[in-house]
Amino acid sequence: MKELLGVFRLMVHQKRDIAWSIFFGVLAGVTAVGLFAASGYLISKAALLPPIQTLAVLIALQKVSSLTRAVSRYAERYYSHRATFTILSDLRTSFYRRLEPLAPGIFGKYRSGDLLARIVGDVESLQNTFLRVLYPPIVLLLVFFCTIFFVSFFSWTIAGILLLGLILTGFLIPGWFAYREQRFARSVRVRRGDLSTEVTELFQGYRDLKIYQQLDQKEQDLNAVAKRYVEEEKRNGLHAVSNLALNTMVTLIISWLVLGVGAYLVASGQLEGVFLALLVMTSLTVFENAAP
Repeated sequence: MKELLGVFRLMVHQKRDIAWSIFFGVLAGVTAVGLFAASGYLISKAALLPPIQTLAVLIALQKVSSLTRAVSRYAERYYSHRATFTILSDLRTSFYRRLEPLAPGIFGKYRSGDLLARIVGDVESLQNTFLRVLYPPIVLLLVFFCTIFFVSFFSWTIAGILLLGLILTGFLIPGWFAYREQRFARSVRVRRGDLSTEVTELFQGYRDLKIYQQLDQKEQDLNAVAKRYVEEEKRNGLHAVSNLALNTMVTLIISWLVLGVGAYLVASGQLEGVFLALLVMTSLTVFENAAP
C-alpha cells in the first residue's frame, strides 16, 4: 500500500473528474436497477389488464430512465477515462524526473530494456488502480445500499439475500483472487522485463551480433523468452476469467435465491405476486456493478 501513495497523490489533482465519475457512475447504476425493476413490474402489471393510463405512465418512466442511464454511463466513462489518462501522463512525467538524476549510474543495477518495460508496461498497468480499484467499489456500495433500501420496503429477507451477495461478489471473492493475483502479477512483470531487455539488446547490438555470428543464438534466446512471457500472460488471463466466471455464478445463485424466496413469500401471502418479477429483475441488474 505504501508504494501506491504516489499514485494516490496524483489522483488528488484530478479530484474533480473523479468526483464526477463517481456521481455519474452511481446515477447510471441506480437508473439501470430502476429501469429493469420497473420493466419487471410493468410486465406483471400488464398481465392484470389495468387501465391504459397506468401503463402509459410506466412506459414514460421507462423511457426517461433509459435515456438517463445512457447519458450517465457515457458521462461516467468520459470523466473516469479522462482522469485516468491524465494520471498516467503525470505518473510517467514523475517517473522520468526521478529517473533522470540517477542516470547513468542506475544502469549498473537495471538494464535499459528492463527500465523501458517499467516505464511503459508497469505504468500502463497502474490505470487499473483507478478504473478497477478506487472508484468501482464506491459506486458498487452506493448502488447496492440504495437498492437494498428500496427492496427492504417489499421484503427484509430478500434485502438480506442481496446484502449477502454484496459481501460475496464485492469483497470475499475479489479479495481471494487479488491475493492469488500477486504471484501471477509478479511473474508477468519479471517476464515482461526479460523480454524487453532481450529485444533492446538485439536491436542495439544487431551489428555486433551479426559480425560475431551470434545473431541466430540471440534470436533463439529471444523466442524462448517471448514464449515464457506468453505462457505467463495466458495463465494470468485464465486466472482473471475464472474470477469473473465464479463471480457471475454467485450472482446467478443469488438471483435464484431471490426467485425462490420471493415465490415462497407470494405463496404464503407475505408479498404481492405483482412485485415478484420486480425483485428478480432488480437482483439480476444490481450485480452488474460488481464485475469491475
